[in-house]
Amino acid sequence: MDRRRRALRPLYLHKGLTLTAVLYAGFVVLCAVGLRQWWRMRDAPEEAAGTREPASVGAR
Repeated sequence: MDRRRRALRPLYLHKGLTLTAVLYAGFVVLCAVGLRQWWRMRDAPEEAAGTREPASVGAR
């Protein structure tokens, strides 16, 4: 099923469904960027990964 969907994406452009093709492309780019960031955070030391305790809101 997944191969069939991948094969149909260029068909969207051929059928004039440009917006659908652009949305698919944008979704793939967002997935790749998110995966890359996740890999970097996973491999980073704990201090650099942003896991520190948040400052309390009401503290003075």
